[in-house]
Amino acid sequence: MRFDGSGECVLTEETKQLRIKLSQLAKERNQVGCFLYPYLSSETFSRRQRFAAHYLDESRAQRILDIGAYNNPITSFITHCPSKVTIVEPCGELSHGGLTAWFSGNVSCRVTKEQTLVNVVPASIKTVIQSNPLFHHDAVVYIGCDPNYGPNWKELMMLPRPFKLLLESSFITSGKYPASETDGCTVVQEQDFDFNQCPDCQFSHPSQRTYAKGRKLIIFDCGSRIVSIRSRDEANRLVQQLCDDIPSPKTRRSTSSYKALACTSEKHIYDAAFLAINASDLQEEQGMRKLRDSFESNTKCKHCKARFKAKKSCMQCKAERHECRKRWSITEQQVDDYKDRMKVLQQATEHQVAGIWELISDVSTIRCELSAAVPQAHVSELLKESILLYDKLFINALKFEQGNIQAPISDRFLIEKCPSHLNLQYMDMISGMEPILEIGRNLAYREMGTLISFFPYRHLFTFDSVREKARHQRRVLLDVGANGFTASPKQLFDMYGAYLPFHDVIMIDPHQEDMERIPSFYLSKANFTFLKGYVAVGSRSLDPSKLDVITWMREHILRDDFFVLKFDVDEGTSGPTMEWGFLDDLIKAQQLELVDELYIEMHYQWRPMWAHDLHSGQQRYDIIHQLRSCGLAVHDWP
Repeated sequence: MRFDGSGECVLTEETKQLRIKLSQLAKERNQVGCFLYPYLSSETFSRRQRFAAHYLDESRAQRILDIGAYNNPITSFITHCPSKVTIVEPCGELSHGGLTAWFSGNVSCRVTKEQTLVNVVPASIKTVIQSNPLFHHDAVVYIGCDPNYGPNWKELMMLPRPFKLLLESSFITSGKYPASETDGCTVVQEQDFDFNQCPDCQFSHPSQRTYAKGRKLIIFDCGSRIVSIRSRDEANRLVQQLCDDIPSPKTRRSTSSYKALACTSEKHIYDAAFLAINASDLQEEQGMRKLRDSFESNTKCKHCKARFKAKKSCMQCKAERHECRKRWSITEQQVDDYKDRMKVLQQATEHQVAGIWELISDVSTIRCELSAAVPQAHVSELLKESILLYDKLFINALKFEQGNIQAPISDRFLIEKCPSHLNLQYMDMISGMEPILEIGRNLAYREMGTLISFFPYRHLFTFDSVREKARHQRRVLLDVGANGFTASPKQLFDMYGAYLPFHDVIMIDPHQEDMERIPSFYLSKANFTFLKGYVAVGSRSLDPSKLDVITWMREHILRDDFFVLKFDVDEGTSGPTMEWGFLDDLIKAQQLELVDELYIEMHYQWRPMWAHDLHSGQQRYDIIHQLRSCGLAVHDWP
C-alpha cells in the first residue's frame, strides 16, 4: 500500500499481482476472491491462535505485529487491550471484514471498554521489511509461516529488537526455521499440534490436508543481537591506525582541534552497528554509491533548472540562493514588497497554480531574506507567516514522498536493540515526518541542490496534539555545535517559534564569533546562554574543556520539559568524527528519555565532499532508519 500523492491509498503493483494469483488459485478450488483456505477459519485450527493469544495476554504485549493474519487476526483472540496492532496481510479486507484492503482506526477490545489502534497493511511482509523498516513491536505473531510467500528467518531477524516471536508452521516447512536458540533468540515455549482429526476443516485441496496434519508453534525471546569480537577488534585497529598521529586531548597543543576528542569518541563506541569500518571496502556502500549517483543525476536541481528554463546549470542555480546568515538592512518599502509577494504565494497555494516545489522554493527564498533582515523586529510577523506557509506546502509535498519506495536497509548495520530509555509518545507522528534519504542530506538538496538548508523538516510542533501539550511545558533547545547565533540556533528558534517559542536556548561552541550578536528582539523572548568550550563523549564531566552533553542533560533537563537537542560537531572534511560515538552513547543512556526531538549530522565517506573513511552512507542510512523505527524522533541535519 502507498499514497498516490493526493492522500488516497492505492495498492502497490506487487500486491495487485499477488492478489490476482491468490484469486486465480481460489477460483480453481471453487472459492471466491482471496478466500483460498477455508479450513483456517475452522474452530479446530483456531487452537493455534488461542494458544498464541494466551501467551500474549500473560505477557501483556502492547505493540503487536500480526503477519499473514488472513481472516483470523490475533485481535479476535486476545483478551487484554494492547495499544497498537499492525496486521500485514495482502488480502487485508479478510482481516477486518471491510470493503477495502486497508484499514486504520481504533477498535474496541473484546473484554474491556478500552480501544486498540489497528492498522491493516495490504502488502507482502517481505516488501514491508525490505522497503521501509517497520516500527518496533514487542511481539511478532507469524502463524502459518511459509518461506515461499512470507519472510525467511534472516528477514525476520531484521525487525527491531527486542521482541517475542511466535512462529508457527507445518512440520514440512519447519525445517526452514530454527527450532532452538540462535541469533540471540532463545526458546521460551513450544507446542505441537496434531490436526489429523479435523472434522470441520473442509479441505479443498489434497496438499492442504498434508500440510495440516502436524504443526508446531515456537515462542522465541529475541533480545540483543550478538556482537562479533572480531568486529570490535577490527574497528579498534582502524581507529588506532587513523588516530596514531593525533595528540591525545590531554597533550594537544592546539585548543582549536576536535580531532583528538573525535578519536576518543570513536573508541567509546559499543553498539556493533556504529563501529568503525573501512567504508571503501563495503559492497553495500558501493551499491549505495551507485544508487546515490543515479539519484542525484536524475533528480537533483530539476526544479531549480525548470524554474530558469534550463538556461542555468545546477551550480548557477545554487548561486541564486540568498544566504540566510547574511546581515542586511531592510526598508519599509521592502517589507511592503515582501507582504505583496506573500499574498501572491498564498493565492497560488490555495489555487494550486504552480508545482509544489516551485512554490516551496519561492517561499524558501523569502524566508531566507526575512531571516537575515535587520532590524529583525520589523519582519517578525512576516517571517512567521513565511514559515507557516512553508510548512503547509512542505507537509503537502510529503504526501508524494510516501509513494516513493526508499532504498532498503541492509542487514550489515543492525543495532543491537531499540534503546531501553526511549520516549515512545511520538510513535504515530514519526511516520508523518520527512523521509530519511540515502544521500544523507534533506529534501532541499534533492529538489533544489541546496547543500545546507535548515528548512525542510516536519518537526513535532507541526502536530496539533504535541503542540497542545507543549503549551504547558518548559521548552528547551540545546544546540551543540551552534556555529554562531544566526546559524542553527536562530533558524531552529524561528522554526519552532512560529508555533511556540522556546523558554531557554543553550548554545555550545568552542568559538565565540557571532555568539554575542543576538538582537534584543530575541533576548526579550527567551533566555539565551552561550557555553564556550568543547564537548567530549563519555567524559561525564561538566568542565568546559571536555563537557559531556549527557551529564549536562542530567543536571539541567527535567522529564516534564519539551527538550530539543541538535548535535553537529566536526572539524574538517576527513578523519574521525564526534557524532557516531555521541549517538551510540546517547541511546545507551537513561537521559535519552529526556529527548523529545533530535537533529544530528552523521559524517561519513562521501567523496569528493567528505573523506571520513571510518563510516559509510549505508551505515548512516540504516542506523537513522532503525532509530526512527524504534520510536526516536530523529532528523538528518542539515
